[in-house]
Amino acid sequence: MVVCPHDLVWLDALTAIEIEDELPEWFYQYWQIDLPVVVRRDYCQNGLIPVGIRGRLRSQRLAIKIKSANIIRIVTPESLVASQAIKQLPNHFQKAIMILQENSLPWQWGIVGSCGYQLATGKSVLTKNSDLDLILRCPNKENHEKFVELARLLDHLPCTVDVQIQTNIGGFVFKEWMRDRRVLLRTNQGPLMTENPWFIEESCYENLI
Repeated sequence: MVVCPHDLVWLDALTAIEIEDELPEWFYQYWQIDLPVVVRRDYCQNGLIPVGIRGRLRSQRLAIKIKSANIIRIVTPESLVASQAIKQLPNHFQKAIMILQENSLPWQWGIVGSCGYQLATGKSVLTKNSDLDLILRCPNKENHEKFVELARLLDHLPCTVDVQIQTNIGGFVFKEWMRDRRVLLRTNQGPLMTENPWFIEESCYENLI
């Protein structure tokens, strides 16, 4: 079973959770077995998958690991782009997603964050301050003009859109790349600063932040 960062996964039992400390009180008040957990970018080993669990409040976030054998369902960010539940989103989110669909982006892309969670679960977690969080799969370095065109498109959408670019090595924030051409790349080994998030020499991992 292959899972990727930002995938939503469902478990068959609470015993799937591996954690050294006690679970926080809010976990038992809010999380239920019929709700998904979100795959995190971290080192995987011994059949354990790093995931995050969200609570009702923004401050309620829990990083744990789960047994891969207990995963019974996976929803990818890309699959949510075609979700019928988009019709139940606030109008500005609907319009933004429709514009992105019509523009036939040259990359695979998906919906993550609060919007993705709401689409996958039907739970109303979006607020008036919520942004539209997206990921773009970009395994190879593209001509910079393609990124310029993407930035122009995002600037004209009816809501604030935060894009994370996913390379074969890790993920980085698109706006940071366009502004600085040097970004914090989050890898499975840890975060590092780089000017080329598509290629990292082994020696660079010695400078993990």
